Amino acid sequence: MKNHLPWLLAVLAVFYFRLPAAGSDQNLPEPENIGTIYYFDSSTNSLVALEKEIATAKREGWPKQKIIVQVAGGKADLRLKADQKMEFVVSLANGVDPGKYQLIAFETKDGNRQAITMEATWTGKKANPVFHPFNIRKFGDAYKLTPSPALPSGEYGFSPNDSNDVFCFGVDAVPDGGKK
Repeated sequence: MKNHLPWLLAVLAVFYFRLPAAGSDQNLPEPENIGTIYYFDSSTNSLVALEKEIATAKREGWPKQKIIVQVAGGKADLRLKADQKMEFVVSLANGVDPGKYQLIAFETKDGNRQAITMEATWTGKKANPVFHPFNIRKFGDAYKLTPSPALPSGEYGFSPNDSNDVFCFGVDAVPDGGKK
């Protein structure tokens, strides 16, 4: 009987080098627009653009002042469940830092979404805890933004720190605490 090992190794090598590597960027969806935030649905390997709203800022109070950022409407169109995997993708122009985005938690008040981003008095100012941390990783030629820790139910938006653009989404509680 002939030794078939060299032939078998050659066939296996051809298949091995033709298959995409695990974690390969070949099958990742590409964002259509630069600077737009997309929700990445890993179950369907697709991107869904977050609604883009224009925020307004106003000052309230004296001598204690508040800076309030407001977005029209009480709820975002895109709704995620609190137990759902939350990953977002953004494509940026060369040299633009993905860390320039902020993840803001909004409260619904008077039919609009708003966040108090800063309070100031004569003795100084303090930022309010409406900004949530997120991790940044490469995603093909784009970046994946993953909130950390997971977001509780509420209204949220990603916004570049040099813009009034807010890319909005909402997180809904899981009925019965996620129990079936």
